[in-house]
Amino acid sequence: CGAGDGREVAAALRDRGFRVQRRIVYAAEPIATLPPTAIAVLRAGRLHAATFFSAATARHFVRLVTEAGMTRALAKTAALAISPAVALALEGLPWRNVQSAARPTQDELLALLS
Repeated sequence: CGAGDGREVAAALRDRGFRVQRRIVYAAEPIATLPPTAIAVLRAGRLHAATFFSAATARHFVRLVTEAGMTRALAKTAALAISPAVALALEGLPWRNVQSAARPTQDELLALLS
């Protein structure tokens, strides 16, 4: 799991009698502002779809886009979420549409691109 993640799942599994070894395999650090390249792509209207794998990332993206004053630039962009909870975190932005994967897997999320 990622740093800071997985404790609840591990505890729930232990409570059900499973033996769990939680291992941190990556750490994600949020950026402070949208990079200039991202702003340029948004400004040019060239972002056709954005994928979101976690509600925390979705909330952070919403904050960064809002702070950069780029929310209207998303009107032609589809938001693709790995789950309904992630889609909920994307509310408030003027997306072209918001779609959730049929199942919360990378393959199902990426299938929304076709």
